[in-house]
Amino acid sequence: MAIKGEPTTLSGMEVIARYDRVKNVSSALDPVEDLLSWIDGLRSLGYTSDVLRTVHGMTHSAEIRESARLVGLFAKNAGSLANQAFSGMAEMAFLPLYYSILNLSKIMVVAGGLRRDLAVQRYHGASYDPERKRSQSLLTEVITLHPRGVFGLLYKRLTGANWLVTKRDISMGKVYPYVLGTSYEYEQMTGQPAPFQWAPVIFRQEGDSHALRVNLTNLADCSHPKRGVKSYLKIVSGFAEDPNTKGMYVCSIKNAASEADARTALLAGFRRYLLYELPNPSQNYPATMTPISNSQMMLPPEIPIWLCFFHMSSVVRYDPECLQRLSEDRCWPMLLSLRRHAFLGFCVLTWSSFHKTSFHLTG
Repeated sequence: MAIKGEPTTLSGMEVIARYDRVKNVSSALDPVEDLLSWIDGLRSLGYTSDVLRTVHGMTHSAEIRESARLVGLFAKNAGSLANQAFSGMAEMAFLPLYYSILNLSKIMVVAGGLRRDLAVQRYHGASYDPERKRSQSLLTEVITLHPRGVFGLLYKRLTGANWLVTKRDISMGKVYPYVLGTSYEYEQMTGQPAPFQWAPVIFRQEGDSHALRVNLTNLADCSHPKRGVKSYLKIVSGFAEDPNTKGMYVCSIKNAASEADARTALLAGFRRYLLYELPNPSQNYPATMTPISNSQMMLPPEIPIWLCFFHMSSVVRYDPECLQRLSEDRCWPMLLSLRRHAFLGFCVLTWSSFHKTSFHLTG
């Protein structure tokens, strides 16, 4: 395997990715197998302890030791469940793949310092009622989200925001469109554009060498009917549209004692978790997109993947008739793509989160 990259610059301006470091990795083998091999390596207590200490800032030996032990256990479970999924029927794969994703989620939660919360919230954080009125399509299916459980802890880990105070139903029509990796299949299924738009984000120096601002560009450059509408672009919170350039949003200029201090101040309130990254092999920075959504729930790329696999695993467990209908529906190619592309995406996101580095794997 080959690794390329690290600095993220564009014509002298720094490009903002989801994490400060970016690595492009190329492979001639199955990328799912590659990622599962990497994740299986987290069973090394020495390696995992070093990452928890140096990347995540853990300092107490006992906490590092217990967290590393749990990360290794969850990594082993995630890999075993994924291997089981890909050795069986496609229709049944969603159940073990969801549980693999659940274990990957726990790795992110533990690395984020929420190990004790996880110990007392051993619930999924979502539920599915097979006796609810029969849905007419995949997108009218409904699941219920709960205040406590792994899902809420993952949401807090990704966004820094506390989760619900009461349970809430969510239609899957507000979830499936946001799975990056199945956008083409979604558009084929619905005839509607996937709700993303390009969001290149750059630091730009303003006058003094220690004065910086963030520019988000091309936010009107897509075919979605809500393109460029600020209320549908959660990433531009705290930004204003540039009066001279349609589709460009800018933040206030930050002055500081050093460029590094200005950069830290700018990023403190910027929702980097809403950057969806695509490999950009010809450059040393990723192509970035952001979801178009006015939902109260933030949509880091991990969230729609988690919810879709939870939904389909519940269908497999509780509603075989619904599973049969879906396998004969126009949505089935999208679900088959979800099974491999979205699962791979979640593995990459987990690895990136654990190392605080944007990894991009290409063939």
